[in-house]
Amino acid sequence: MRVKKPSAKALLSSALIPLLLFLPSCGKMSFPEGNASNIAASSDFANSDVSLFCHEWYRPGNDSPNFILYSDGTCSIGGTYGTGTWSIVNNNLLKVTDVYSSSWTKEIFSVSDTKLVLGFSDGTEEIYWSTPELAAQAQAEADAAAEEEANVEAARAEEEAKNAPLEIQHYGSFSDGLAWISFTKQGTSYLACIDKTGTAKLLYQDCTPVGDFSNGYACINSPDTLYVIDVNGKSHISFPDADNIRILTYGDGYTLLEEYASSFDSAGYTYTIYAGDGSVETQFTSSKQLSEAYYSGQGVFYIPGIETEYYCIGTHSWQNFGSYPQQLSFYEDSLSFVETLDLETDSMLHTCGFSVADSNGNVRNIYLDSVFWNIVPSKVKDNICIVYGNDAQGVNGLISYDLRDDSIHRLDDDFFSKLDFSNSDFTVSNAGTELLNISSMQNSLCILPLRGADGNSYHAVFNKDWTPVYGPTTDPVDFSGNFFYVIKDGSQSYYDAAGNHVYTDTEIGYTTDGLYHDGAVLAKDGSGNVTYLDETGTPLFSELILDNIPVQSLE
Repeated sequence: MRVKKPSAKALLSSALIPLLLFLPSCGKMSFPEGNASNIAASSDFANSDVSLFCHEWYRPGNDSPNFILYSDGTCSIGGTYGTGTWSIVNNNLLKVTDVYSSSWTKEIFSVSDTKLVLGFSDGTEEIYWSTPELAAQAQAEADAAAEEEANVEAARAEEEAKNAPLEIQHYGSFSDGLAWISFTKQGTSYLACIDKTGTAKLLYQDCTPVGDFSNGYACINSPDTLYVIDVNGKSHISFPDADNIRILTYGDGYTLLEEYASSFDSAGYTYTIYAGDGSVETQFTSSKQLSEAYYSGQGVFYIPGIETEYYCIGTHSWQNFGSYPQQLSFYEDSLSFVETLDLETDSMLHTCGFSVADSNGNVRNIYLDSVFWNIVPSKVKDNICIVYGNDAQGVNGLISYDLRDDSIHRLDDDFFSKLDFSNSDFTVSNAGTELLNISSMQNSLCILPLRGADGNSYHAVFNKDWTPVYGPTTDPVDFSGNFFYVIKDGSQSYYDAAGNHVYTDTEIGYTTDGLYHDGAVLAKDGSGNVTYLDETGTPLFSELILDNIPVQSLE
């Protein structure tokens, strides 16, 4: 809005407008299209057309003027009472004073019929418009520019986050076709569950794995809660981190939970075995706290300290195995060695034997009096049990017993004589621990340590009828999934159960790390890149895809 323009004489004679030369610091200014007329950007604003200043001036977005400059040197200031004054000081400064003599002074960068640009010596600008419509237009343009800038910044940040390097903290083993990967990205910790293509199927933030997927369930821990989830990431049961709650053991989706409750009249512990879907398998109470509990595999819990120590999920029943407490280990064949039979109760029929149990609680007695007089069994794996003993003539020997067909095979006396027992006084009476230490069993194979005629330590791999499959060799030998492997000169060579060479890791450009699980083993290439190899030595995938899904909630 244009206000009354004073005469040049009146303006120059006013004490409110002293004049000095000034060289402005600003350059070319931009204005809304069609509003760039009568622009004054000279070194002497006092000699500019004074009418350019005499307007209502609005900040962008305001529909009321911030101030109004009149041609007689007076002004109105928004939000204040009365009439103030204005003047141009030192040719380049606009000074505005209110009725109470309080003033502000700002540098004039440019002025036109429609736009007044004021500011400060640091280059900061304040733009004013001569109509509310222009101020609204300027605000809309500023908002659009800010939105565009925000969109550009968001796209840049998204692209930066997408391309930010991952720092892998942990590669888990495969189980049920899935493996846990722990990593950080931009300072945030994540837990991903990948399939055998390297693609994330589940993604959580600030969680750690407690158990691998097995039986369709896995266990993970958030900062204050433990969750049992299925392969789709659904949480079926959760346990808060509380002083009166304790997880005793977990396995295959089953959880043994301890809860303590007390009151004036009573106090005690409740123990509950939960299935992965959250249902209660069994529950019992005790006035005393249990010090330990174990998951023995194949749905069997070992809980020492109670009268019936084993709970078998397969039959939903409590069982006692044998006559003395021990922790049994049930493997995929669901059989475990229990104990040597008490001959005093069965001496009329048999001289020696042992018992095995399946995960349903069924116990089976095995009698070996046709071979030995005294025995020390070791353990059952793949339905094969290795038994050390001596016959009626006192001759020691080692046999394999196949629980599937009751076949018995005896180790050749020459190999038996070279068994490398660390205890030189190894006898039937002290053989239990020693035999467990020397015999490694898997895939119907057994690895035995031998002492050669040269005094060196050797290892040999035998099948169940004691035919040598590999060795004897001075190189370390061990089992890995469906293979046995030999370590030599920094390489690991893998062999199948028949002793056929499958591959050597360094020969295909990798160094394997750890053991095969679920048909996959961790490996690094020559550049240090980590992947998993299948059972032919072929990488399962070329890269991990961890950002393909959003972070999931456990609630």
